[in-house]
Amino acid sequence: MTVVTDPTIDGIGETTAVVRASGDDAPGTMYFALRTSGAYGSGEQNNVRNGTGAAWYGNDANSWRTSLVAFGLTDNTLYYLGVFVDDGADSPVVGTSFTSKSLLAPATGGKALPRGALL
Repeated sequence: MTVVTDPTIDGIGETTAVVRASGDDAPGTMYFALRTSGAYGSGEQNNVRNGTGAAWYGNDANSWRTSLVAFGLTDNTLYYLGVFVDDGADSPVVGTSFTSKSLLAPATGGKALPRGALL
């Protein structure tokens, strides 16, 4: 059975993030899910596979290392990642967490400070 190692999240934005994971053995279908209601337990393969209660979920077949772009996220929100691989037997779910970025502050009405002005 392949075991997932090093799930990571990078490229975190307001509504997107890149999720990555690797397996330690044979390729299989790698499943990912993000939710806000708490960390995934090691036995929640069906919740991750089916996206039960997830804000986003996806998979990649025949992979032992993969990256996917999670989209449709809410800004400034704590997300929990759950990931596992099915290579004929389900590995335990492993995960991590991250907070999406806050939206940028609204523009100042198009007015710029004069050159050399002190704030």
